[in-house]
Amino acid sequence: MFRKAKTRKAESFKMKALFFKNFPKKSNEIFISYQYYIEVLMTYEKVLVQSGINPSSGPIDVGMIPPNLQEEFLKARDFIEYVDKQIQ
Repeated sequence: MFRKAKTRKAESFKMKALFFKNFPKKSNEIFISYQYYIEVLMTYEKVLVQSGINPSSGPIDVGMIPPNLQEEFLKARDFIEYVDKQIQ
């Protein structure tokens, strides 16, 4: 669990760097975007916890998620993957 938290913290720093790199934007826009990213990370983690899934056990298949949480999970996962591609 500690390793996962460390990974999320590293992602958070990468995300912050991405937003500040595009700085002629208004600082309020940057804060809102970063805040949204953190909310998406929290949603992703919340769905995993509610589903009883340990992400360090291996790849997460959508079928492992209860149907009532799948849409929320997919949206969060897709956004996180999109941001990861933008950072690299």
